[in-house]
Amino acid sequence: MRKIKPICAGLLLSLVSLAVHAHGLLVSVKGEGNSIVGTVYYSDGALAVGEFVQLIDTDAPSEPPRTGNADSDGRFRFDDATV
Repeated sequence: MRKIKPICAGLLLSLVSLAVHAHGLLVSVKGEGNSIVGTVYYSDGALAVGEFVQLIDTDAPSEPPRTGNADSDGRFRFDDATV
């Protein structure tokens, strides 16, 4: 199990969006057991369905980031990653 070093509330998260120029992109993140879970949404409150999410281990920046996409509820989950 890799431990992810906390940065800015426990997570350095890179979110990329084609629509980001039109909306602010926000994220709510928390540790849940050995997982990091969160929800991505726009500044107008709409869920950011399908947005690209990236988790970077700041203790090992040369390691490739873990990536995923928000699901149909704007949620994402990275297992075996603790804050």
